[in-house]
Amino acid sequence: MSENNKNRNSYVNPGLRRNGRRKKRAQTIVLVSVIALFVVLAAIVTVLLLYKPTPNIDLPFRTDDSTIRFTDSSGNDIDHFERTEKYNFLILGKDRWAFNTDVMIIVSFDVTDGSISLMQIPRDTYIDIGRGNHKANSLLASFYNEAVRNKEEDPYGAAVKELEKALEQVFCITIDYYAMMDLNGFVEIVDAIGGVKMNVPERMYYRDPVQNLYINLYPGEQTLTGEQAEQFVRFRSGYVEGDIGRVDAQKLFISACIEQVKNNFTASTIANVVEKVLKHVTTDLELQQVVYFAKQALSVDLSKMTMLTIPGIQGRQYDTSGTWYYIVYRDAAIAAINKYFNSYNFDVTVDMFDRDDALYDTAGTYMHSLFLTKDAEEESYTADHAEDIYIYRYASSGTKSSAAAATEPPVSDSDQEDAAVIFTIGEKAEALDDPSADE
Repeated sequence: MSENNKNRNSYVNPGLRRNGRRKKRAQTIVLVSVIALFVVLAAIVTVLLLYKPTPNIDLPFRTDDSTIRFTDSSGNDIDHFERTEKYNFLILGKDRWAFNTDVMIIVSFDVTDGSISLMQIPRDTYIDIGRGNHKANSLLASFYNEAVRNKEEDPYGAAVKELEKALEQVFCITIDYYAMMDLNGFVEIVDAIGGVKMNVPERMYYRDPVQNLYINLYPGEQTLTGEQAEQFVRFRSGYVEGDIGRVDAQKLFISACIEQVKNNFTASTIANVVEKVLKHVTTDLELQQVVYFAKQALSVDLSKMTMLTIPGIQGRQYDTSGTWYYIVYRDAAIAAINKYFNSYNFDVTVDMFDRDDALYDTAGTYMHSLFLTKDAEEESYTADHAEDIYIYRYASSGTKSSAAAATEPPVSDSDQEDAAVIFTIGEKAEALDDPSADE
């Protein structure tokens, strides 16, 4: 073969060479990009998995009185403050149309022993911090309106922060983070986890067209949809103690919901829940904090999860007249806070607690006498023994929140007799006449 033929046969188009080199470079760039992305993702995952929050050591409540003595649980004097690894969260559930927080829960997570405590603050709890309305569920709306008037960039966040400060001052606790959700979010998140399997104790019926509120649940073991779960946690008209009965019912639901999440959380469920949380939940938790606390919380045994209502009693402002409130028992509340929610190495004392007398009406003596009640027993439950929670009902048409409200099914309803059931402990419970109650 001649030299010319060899050259012709071995000839390669320079354009093809360049294309080949470009292709190799592109493949190299893609490979490097994939490796870089993998390294970045691995770093992010490592940071998220190894992240551990640093608690704020500052005291958020006033202790500037020289007469206050700082002691530990054994009565020994404390010469310096230390913050424990106990984190407190303020959980708020607000209604659809306003800023009434009918769910207010302080959640404490003790990282050292893996325990979780939940303390509910009933919506009718008396708290006078100079905001006009003295019920706990009205405070957020008051702070929000003020934030709007002050043209705050984030009036929602500003309102919650002011509410945190108020609760910290009154109850001598530290609130590290908050999360707030409305009823639409509650419904969608319950549906996202596949509903909540639980035992509805008794027939629950209530209708109020004025509020567009319809509750119609039958007793028995069942899986509640989001809409049905809302009905369950909002029902109160048939309980002996009205809102306190509802608070106890919410404990039942929380226990069942936690068990559902722990036992049935899949990858698809996580994706659905995350979508709903991002849509409906407002929080100051950052991503790495959410991952850290979620990872820790999902490993907590139900036997180490304690639920209680802040100790107190329902009563009228002037004994036999005036507005109905839930009045906190000072000594029992202090004991519960020290046991479950105190984040420091010293005990909260009567000299620190409620220094501005916000938890009772200072113009009278009746509420103050309830506030000073001695030897009130702690009523707490662990999530693995939710069956110990009693929901009180009474054989009555209940209290109507509007002229159109009804708390019994129509006569034609074959299950009408199911609504007339009484739950009592010990002596027969007496129904409280609360004309201001609503759902």
